[in-house]
Amino acid sequence: YAPGDTATLSGGTYSTPTTLQVSATLVQSVTPFAAGTGYAPGDTIVPSGGTQTSAAQFTVATTKVVSATVAAGGSGGTNGTQTVTGTTGTGTKFQASVTVSGGAITAVLSITLGGNYTVNPTTLSSEPVTGAGLSGARLSVVMGISSVTISNAGVFSANPAGLSFTQASSSGGGTGATFYG
Repeated sequence: YAPGDTATLSGGTYSTPTTLQVSATLVQSVTPFAAGTGYAPGDTIVPSGGTQTSAAQFTVATTKVVSATVAAGGSGGTNGTQTVTGTTGTGTKFQASVTVSGGAITAVLSITLGGNYTVNPTTLSSEPVTGAGLSGARLSVVMGISSVTISNAGVFSANPAGLSFTQASSSGGGTGATFYG
């Protein structure tokens, strides 16, 4: 529904059906569309979009790795395209496809599984990874939003265009997230 919509009630016995007009809407559910960067579980986000007469607020429930670079190549790895897995943080750990050359990680090709963290990895700039026979390998990871909860539904006198929200502010260092309502 959008403010200004009408709904006609039916059922029961009546001579004239009752018609209601929507005067305001609330956020009932929201899905991250663009994960953004720099988030941690517990960060609060005030979204912008539409006309809010009472501000909505989302809380980051879980995060995921959205990109990574080589922090330390390690040694002893099997050459070729390999999969490595993060080791710290709480939740499902991320996996990355990497190139191993001369026994060390030389490039991160992609994040194949972003993970689902309730606590971010311990040191984002130097996350230890396992796999491919590597020892001492570390990646520098960037965290984005995986899921949010609605901590305040807000009150909207006009819905956002396309039911899309952007971030107006955050309690943490995250930027660039967008959401669909």
